[in-house]
Amino acid sequence: MPGRPRRGKPSGRLVFAGSAVVFVALAAGCTGARAICTSEGGCVAASSAATASPLAQARRLLYDPVDMAYVRREGSLEGLPELATLGAGQGSRLLLRFSIDLPPEARILEAFVLLDSAATVDTDPGLVALHAARITQPWDGRQVSFALQPRTEELRSPVTMVRAGVAPRVRVDVRDLARRWLRRGPDEFGVAIEAEGPGRAGVTVALVPTSGAAERDGRTAYAGPRLELYVK
Repeated sequence: MPGRPRRGKPSGRLVFAGSAVVFVALAAGCTGARAICTSEGGCVAASSAATASPLAQARRLLYDPVDMAYVRREGSLEGLPELATLGAGQGSRLLLRFSIDLPPEARILEAFVLLDSAATVDTDPGLVALHAARITQPWDGRQVSFALQPRTEELRSPVTMVRAGVAPRVRVDVRDLARRWLRRGPDEFGVAIEAEGPGRAGVTVALVPTSGAAERDGRTAYAGPRLELYVK
C-alpha cells in the first residue's frame, strides 16, 4: 500500500544531542503546567525544566514507526492519509508502534513522538492539548477503524500544548512508555496520540514524508512521525 510505514526497520539514526535540543526557554506561546518551548518552535511537555543539561551528554536516536493508523469519528478513511487532524471535535487518534533496538539496561533520559505540523489545513485557532496513551491490545494498521481499534490505558502522561498553525514541529512526551517498551513487556503494543477535550481547535500533522521534490518546488517538506530518544 503506498505511503505505508516501513515495517520492522527502525531508522536508528544517531546524532549527538548537542546539535538538537540545546536552547530551552519559557515562552508566551506555550501554556499549561510543565509546558515549555524549544528553539525549534514546538511546545514540549517536559518531565523536568532542567532537561537541557543532562541531554547535552546523551545520544539522540530516531526511529520510524513499524506500524501506524489514524482513526476519526466522522467519515470513513481509505488507507493512511498524508495529513491528519488531531482535535477539532473529530474524536481522532493516531496509533503508532515502534521497535527499539536497545539493551534493557539502557537509560532513556527523555522520549518524544515527533510530529510535523502542517499549516495547509484550516482549523479553528486556539490551543490544542495533546497527550499519549498506552495501547494494551494487539492491532494491525491495515485493519484498524474508529469502530475497530485497540484498547488504550491512560497513564497521566504530560500534556503538550500546541497552538494550531504556529509550531512547525510538535513533541509529545512518551518517556514513561518508552521505558516500558525497553523492558519488552508482553502487553506493550504502542502509543495513541490524541487531543484532550471536545474543543474545536485542532492541529494537522503529516503522516507520510514528502519527497525532496517538494523543497525544490518551493513547497513545505514534511517528515512522518518518529520516535526521538535521548539515551545514556
